[in-house]
Amino acid sequence: MTRHRTFFFCWTLALGLQVAGGCSSSPSGPKCYPVAGTVRYNGKPIHRAIVTFHPVPVDPKALRQVRPQAGVQEDGSYRLNSYGLNDGAEPGEYAVTVIWTSEAGGADYFSDRFRNPTNPVLKFTVVAGENNVPAIELKGPPIKNGKAVIDGSLD
Repeated sequence: MTRHRTFFFCWTLALGLQVAGGCSSSPSGPKCYPVAGTVRYNGKPIHRAIVTFHPVPVDPKALRQVRPQAGVQEDGSYRLNSYGLNDGAEPGEYAVTVIWTSEAGGADYFSDRFRNPTNPVLKFTVVAGENNVPAIELKGPPIKNGKAVIDGSLD
């Protein structure tokens, strides 16, 4: 095999093993529980922001550590994903961060103010059962994005 094919094979295998070892209802695999909440900036939903739950203690060198994430919907709501769509998170304590970029990616509109898991916007403990995260209410000056001033909505 060429180096490229070997890399692709290993990457595909690793991804498959991670998904296969995801949250499940079987006693042998990790159990995830639903986690939902809302996030707003200056009182307005921040559609397309990304909310990330970092396991505590935070270890930025832990590459294989699962960090549940969710995309914020138009109404400001989100539901966490760990291994599959809306499957939630494993029980435990998490440091919560938020980033918000354009659809094409690029710089964080918040200039990384809410991105650092060692200085999270919220700490939350996931428990067995439904988990409703307290509303995340971010505050700050209006954000200039090229031609527009963003106060909490790109639309």
